Amino acid sequence: MRGTFLPVTSLRAICAPFAALLVACTSAPAPAPSGMLPGPGSAPPPASSTPSVRFNEPPNRKAIDELFRGFETTLPEPATLSEQNGASIPCRDGSYATLTLLAATAKRVKVESALELVPLVPWARHADACIRQIALEVLVPKIGHDQSRLSVPPMHQTDHFQYHDIFVSLRAHLEREKVAFDPAIFQGMMLSIAVDDFPSYAHGRWMEVAERGKNFQYLVEIGKETLRVTHAHSPPDPAATDHAWTTTIASVTVSDRSQWIVTGSSAVESSNKGYVGKSQPAPFVYAFLPVAPNVMWFRDSPTGYWERLERQPAR
Repeated sequence: MRGTFLPVTSLRAICAPFAALLVACTSAPAPAPSGMLPGPGSAPPPASSTPSVRFNEPPNRKAIDELFRGFETTLPEPATLSEQNGASIPCRDGSYATLTLLAATAKRVKVESALELVPLVPWARHADACIRQIALEVLVPKIGHDQSRLSVPPMHQTDHFQYHDIFVSLRAHLEREKVAFDPAIFQGMMLSIAVDDFPSYAHGRWMEVAERGKNFQYLVEIGKETLRVTHAHSPPDPAATDHAWTTTIASVTVSDRSQWIVTGSSAVESSNKGYVGKSQPAPFVYAFLPVAPNVMWFRDSPTGYWERLERQPAR
């Protein structure tokens, strides 16, 4: 049985090996749009999206699947004092595992080539956060992803921008290495967005999921020609002044990180107290990162912080 460890109370930078990628036809169901495979115990990769196409079989696929099925049942016992104590995350069965134990467990997974990364994808999308963390610990160092940008638990939270960004790097790595992988392994992850997708997905009202104790939250309203960003009081305060910038959209592009980049041509400042400023050249370049049907991340400048937005009902 898994031991009981201290719950996670702080963020931790990531590192460890990272492994191989996917392959051909199986009878397992495709991943749900949430980004997780149904589990536990469902890891051979999803069925091929193109049954007539045969993909190269990674030589280590069977070994990886057998290893992770074993991890689903029982994690290895801690081998050091460090692996017994410290920052931990909850596993699917209600127990906790230390990040040091999961990192050490990941070292048992051996990969040599980009093709061998493919079998790790379903495990990195598993329903159990501990299984996901092990697979991600294997993958990240192998794909050239900037580990200094990662922290736990966001790196394994399936609707977090860090988790999503790892898979962007993974797919790019496989393409650079000319690995012929089945695109079904990334089904539902929104890694291949286009400019034409922006109106149908992004138009509407989006609200930041404000953290407890935060005084303001973003309200983002996206239309055909304008994008309005309001810094609203949290909780709402009718007596307070909420300022907004309404930007005329000049262009929408897609970055190499699967983000929509919205550039403005002009902007007007206003408030809910009746103030309306003069139109001026837009200083804003907004970035949007879709990760689920009703969740996207927002950054209001190239150096700003990512903020999690949820879709709001139309008014």
